[in-house]
Parts: sequence; C-alpha cells; structure tokens
Amino acid sequence: MRALHTKLKLSETQFVKLKSLEKERLREMIEVQHITSGTRLETLNAEINSRYEEAVLQHLTPVQQKRYLVYKYKGAAKRN
Repeated sequence: MRALHTKLKLSETQFVKLKSLEKERLREMIEVQHITSGTRLETLNAEINSRYEEAVLQHLTPVQQKRYLVYKYKGAAKRN
C-alpha cells in the first residue's frame, strides 16, 4: 500500500480511506472463501474486486486515476 501511496502521491486522508477499502475487500474475500468454492467463489471474488476498484477510483483525482490504472496494469503484467 505504501508503494501505491508513493506512486499516486496520495494525501494522508486518501491513504487512510484506501487502506480501509483494502481491509474491507480482504475481509469480504475471506468471508466468501468460507461459504463457497469453485466457480461461485471466482464470481464473488470478481464482484468484490470490481466494487473495490470502483470505490478506489472514486477517491482519486483524475490524474491519480490514470496513474492507478497504469500501476494496476503494470502489476498485472508482471504477475503474468
């Protein structure tokens, strides 16, 4: 999260909010792992991630949004 903070030049308020959103996303993902599996788990995780992404973008300025999407895309490319 600190790397994201640095890349996006987040204010402290934005950092706290995004950290809270991340904790909530992880909590939800753990919760669904306990109640379902397989394709349903993948679907629910995708929904959780989608809501998280939307919430994150709402808290960023347009410039930060662009940086976030580049950061996210580059991170996904490195993982593949």
